[in-house]
Amino acid sequence: VSIADRSLSGENPYLDAFWALIALAGSRCGVAEMLSTLAAPPLQRRFDIDEDLLARLSDWVDSLNVRFGLDTEHRRKWNLPESITAGTWDSALDRLFMGLAVPAEDIFEGPGGVAPHDDISVTDAPMLALVGDFLALVRQLVDRIDSVHTVREWADIFTSILDDFFDESENSEIHCRVLVDAIDRLVAAADRAHAADQDTFA
Repeated sequence: VSIADRSLSGENPYLDAFWALIALAGSRCGVAEMLSTLAAPPLQRRFDIDEDLLARLSDWVDSLNVRFGLDTEHRRKWNLPESITAGTWDSALDRLFMGLAVPAEDIFEGPGGVAPHDDISVTDAPMLALVGDFLALVRQLVDRIDSVHTVREWADIFTSILDDFFDESENSEIHCRVLVDAIDRLVAAADRAHAADQDTFA
């Protein structure tokens, strides 16, 4: 289903970010895909993350050996057993939050068997919370697109991307107008064909 003209990509950073999020949700959520998506200017503004904080996040990813997968359940799609927890974004977040709560030099293993990460301080807490928010929204998007939907349901999903991942500034509203109009046209076309609530698309 065509949502918006991809030829506009490059001219509209919000359109680029929208397609990047769709691609991310259908991917293994590897390090390159995740960091490049979060580096999109509209997402940096929404989650208040600048280049310095992205570099900090990249350092954490390297030191914690993040590979792919939001969590063990997400990695089951690629036939990895749930007993292998290392290398996911979820396990990395657990170690980072544990590092905030319990200094690594004080304990080797925290509650639940989570080892605190040693390269984190209280000044990193606001950024870590924002990264956690971003990953939670990505997880919700992955869960929503991982099935068939009616045209109207897809329209709701696309609208939720705009609401969840972009800020509410006037600049955002202007750039997102092409996507809002495309979503409206999609539903209107399906309504005319009496297919908005019957047919399903993967």
